[in-house]
Amino acid sequence: MTDPAGSYRFLAWSRQGLAAAIPTHNAPPADDAAVRLPVTLTVAKGQSGTEDITRTVRLYGPGDVVGLDTSQIIRREPRPGTTDFEPNYFPLVEFDAPELPWLLSPQPGGDRLRPWLALVVLRRQVTQIVADPCRPLPSLRLTAGDARDELPDLTESWAWAHAQITGGAVTPQQALDGRSPELTLSRLVCPRRLQPHTAYVACLVPVYRAGVQAGLGQPVTASAELAWPPPGGWQDATGTIELPVYDHWEFTTAEAGDFEALVRRLRPRPVGADVGAMPVDIAAAGPDFADLALTEPTVLPFEGALTSPDLPARQWPPGVQLPVAQRLEDLIEAPPGVDLTVLRPPIYGAYQAATPDALPETGRPWLRELNLDPGWRAAAALGARVVQDNQEQLMASAWEQAGELERANSLLRQAQLARATAAAVRDKHLDGLPPDAAVRVTAPVHSRVRLTPDGSPPGPDARHTLRASVKASVFPSAALSAPFRRAIRPAGPLGRRLPGSAQDATAELATGLSRGRLRVPIRPPRGGADFDEVGDRVGGQNRPRMLHLRETVPHGGGWRKIAGDDPDAGGFYVGGDPNPPPPPPATDPTDGAGDIERPPAPLAAEAAERAAGLLPVDDRWQIDEPGRRGDRLRGINNRFQAAAEFLLQHLPATVETLAAAGPELSLPAVASAMVDAGGQLEPDTSVAREVVALVPAAPPTGDPLRPRAAAPRFPQPMSGPLSAVDRQMMLPGIDGIADDSVAVLVGNARFIEAYMTGLNHELSRELLWRGLPTDPGATFADRFWDVRGNPDQAGGPPSQLSPIGSWTADLGDNATAVGGPGMLVLMIRGRLLLRYPHTVVYAAKAVPKIDANGAPVPGPDGSPIPTPGPLQRYPQFRGTIDPDVTYLGFDLTVEAARGGDGDLGWFFVIQEQPTAPRFGLDEPPGPSPTTPNSWSDLDWSHVSPAGSTVTHAAVAGPLAATPTTLPVLSGRALPTATWGADAAQMAAITYQRPMRVAIHARTALPNP
Repeated sequence: MTDPAGSYRFLAWSRQGLAAAIPTHNAPPADDAAVRLPVTLTVAKGQSGTEDITRTVRLYGPGDVVGLDTSQIIRREPRPGTTDFEPNYFPLVEFDAPELPWLLSPQPGGDRLRPWLALVVLRRQVTQIVADPCRPLPSLRLTAGDARDELPDLTESWAWAHAQITGGAVTPQQALDGRSPELTLSRLVCPRRLQPHTAYVACLVPVYRAGVQAGLGQPVTASAELAWPPPGGWQDATGTIELPVYDHWEFTTAEAGDFEALVRRLRPRPVGADVGAMPVDIAAAGPDFADLALTEPTVLPFEGALTSPDLPARQWPPGVQLPVAQRLEDLIEAPPGVDLTVLRPPIYGAYQAATPDALPETGRPWLRELNLDPGWRAAAALGARVVQDNQEQLMASAWEQAGELERANSLLRQAQLARATAAAVRDKHLDGLPPDAAVRVTAPVHSRVRLTPDGSPPGPDARHTLRASVKASVFPSAALSAPFRRAIRPAGPLGRRLPGSAQDATAELATGLSRGRLRVPIRPPRGGADFDEVGDRVGGQNRPRMLHLRETVPHGGGWRKIAGDDPDAGGFYVGGDPNPPPPPPATDPTDGAGDIERPPAPLAAEAAERAAGLLPVDDRWQIDEPGRRGDRLRGINNRFQAAAEFLLQHLPATVETLAAAGPELSLPAVASAMVDAGGQLEPDTSVAREVVALVPAAPPTGDPLRPRAAAPRFPQPMSGPLSAVDRQMMLPGIDGIADDSVAVLVGNARFIEAYMTGLNHELSRELLWRGLPTDPGATFADRFWDVRGNPDQAGGPPSQLSPIGSWTADLGDNATAVGGPGMLVLMIRGRLLLRYPHTVVYAAKAVPKIDANGAPVPGPDGSPIPTPGPLQRYPQFRGTIDPDVTYLGFDLTVEAARGGDGDLGWFFVIQEQPTAPRFGLDEPPGPSPTTPNSWSDLDWSHVSPAGSTVTHAAVAGPLAATPTTLPVLSGRALPTATWGADAAQMAAITYQRPMRVAIHARTALPNP
């Protein structure tokens, strides 16, 4: 049997293995209630011969069971310990194995296969569960008379056990052969008619007497006899009946009425003008108003938070409003020269409006309307009453929040110190630094600021830091490292060798590096090479460094000049003078230190003397020391030159073109963006940027690091405390609304604004009285409706009131999301939502009903019949008013919900939460026909004869006298089921499907 929704398929029974092979003509079980089957096995004998061997196989039966693995039980309904089970539902137990209830049954297969165990439910007061350590199982005991009344008829146990397959993706055979075990289960149902407010015990017990004997530890002598009634029947039974228990649990029922019964009681009933406001006589307001001579009665309507859509506009009696308002203004304002310590009526909202002593004539019309109207002053007084009734809890929360605020203020004071210290450091050490020095000094924070190589901030989506920008530029990152900074400091190893000012030299070096060039401003040793510039860019072109080096170094001055350019000053030229001076004339040798007399000699001899390092001086040969030094230096120079040329010739060859260089680094722009006023290191912004995210939000103006004033927040909805003070103030006239009613209301924004203003005003007074340092003009509570559970508020409930100090409109036009014409409130009065608080309630846009051919179904007047469509809206807020009123707010206008001019309006849908399958029979709502129109209309009156007091639904009854076949669901011709045909059809008949009711809004609204 298939569920019409296609979710479940019911099978009358399921067997696997040899048990499925028990033939219908099998011999009766033996005295141990076990089935014996002849089994023939063909055995190969030799190469070609075979032999049939027949043996009798004994299957396990109910007499072999002394326990049940409770891990097979996957669900007990109701759950153990339940105290509010609906009495019209049947208790049940589910097993993981789909064949378990029939696994050990000795009965042959057929339409009505009896299980080997059953679920019985007995009243707790007549049942005793006994555990005997000498027995395999505990047992239940009850008198024979109670057993006759409490136990079901075992001959019909086949009807209350079935298997289930979930979904329709696989065939029953595929689901039952183990391919999809998660889709199958088996179920035992107890068809007991439960009584309200009664405690019960549910027990799994054997169906066969052999199982009883095995469970009680007795010799198994029974065959296929049922466990009860005892031999001879109930009429002769006396004493105590004892049954072994495989599993048991307890539960208690609630009052009568399930979801279907309760939701069917609801009726849409429009509320009139008497709901939402109550008359208040202000004629006898007190001695302060006695001289006004108000005629009695002087009735003024007092409106609540919820009102009828049909409520008339609020009207003052003629000639009353102006004198009452003037007298109230005289009472609450303090005239000049009056002692301010005299107790006067409060000006509600005075702290928030910053007008503690007077009502402004212009600019804040809501303040005058609130304080000069007795009705709205009463609403504000209700807010003050709520604070007074809950002051201890509210103040405890305020002090707890103040403790958190003190920790935040401590952090802010530390941030102020950090800001001042950072400003002093910047003024002393960073202001006036050259760009290159500023960039080097700030290198440790480059990874925490975002700048491009040209010093501009990156785009909103760019995440590159200044460190990354430096790496991407031609400027080497190592030039910002600590070792490099130490090397080029004025007293460092490199700074001491820099020509001129060290600051200018390092600036020139940094500037060259930022452009991709290397300028080393170091004084070369006397005669050394001066490497002016070595870099990638030579002559405006990209040339390899080594190629440029090989072309440039041999032409350096150091290759040509060793001592000096002036030979007269003792200098000489590398490689000798190409035009040496003639030798001096020969003279006579003279005596003297270091002089050698040189005799006349031919010219060749003189040349030999010169070659020997002698120099003629005053006709004497002296040792040529400068020449010798020159020779040695020439040798050193020549060898160095040869080694350098050899090195350059054997250096590895390099490519002629280089990879594209990165952008240049603008040192002045980067330094300015870092250390100038308003730059990345500006203490006023950098410190605040890191701290303000960790503390409560700062005022829009002023120092962001100023310690915060304590402004406790109370995010709880304040509609609940109002209902606790007086339910009539939440919904005046609530007592006149009939039970089991559905009506449409609207939120009263003027009342809510007045109430929340009075509440915040009293909070300001109480916080000042308790000595909590706070801003009395703050809006401490800004939520009236309870929006918890709203799927649109996953990020947290929003504020429903803007800060009261910013209100400038009339009363009722300042707050948002609290009421008004754009917010419709559905009210449900009855026990339905109290019993089922998780009921789904939503609004569905009405669409025309379509027949099987896709054409609209016309109503009696020819217009389309509306039905709920796919467009849905869920409640914005939800609340309750004791004892049995639930209200839900929708983002709908009354006109849109009603519909008209071709618009079909909206439905309100009340839907039961889907659960696991449940089975049962409805309680008769009244006189019922003998035969229902469909099985969905079946109730207890159709099962048992009128006036009978049956305890269990019997298959053999009025519906079985003549087999009754009906549609499973009302309004659908198919599928059908027959009462008592098999367990699958009985499951489909008693299956309780989730209920949904749709009520059109116009039926719950007053006529326009």
